[in-house]
Amino acid sequence: MSAELEQVALEIISNAGIAKSEAFDALHLARKNDFHSVKEKLLQADSAINESHRIHLKLLSGQITCNTFQAQLLITHAMDTLMTCMSEIDLIKEMIGILEDKQEVIA
Repeated sequence: MSAELEQVALEIISNAGIAKSEAFDALHLARKNDFHSVKEKLLQADSAINESHRIHLKLLSGQITCNTFQAQLLITHAMDTLMTCMSEIDLIKEMIGILEDKQEVIA
């Protein structure tokens, strides 16, 4: 397995994890009704997930190849992590929207 492939996989996983963490931070802030800070955290989450996706596109474009089973397994893990984090971030954004709507009704 090439070092470049390992680096790409780790960058996908790392950026996706950062994005997920920022999104959960935003959710925690939303629970405290700090919606100004929520927006900043969500921007950071979007930035990190977009970077992860940009790196993922290198794989889809064929710039990097997976010639071994181990390489395919690593990339599958990275792609699964990216897609799972994207799904969680979408759900977190919906939850924040619900909390924001609830706050507006109370106010």
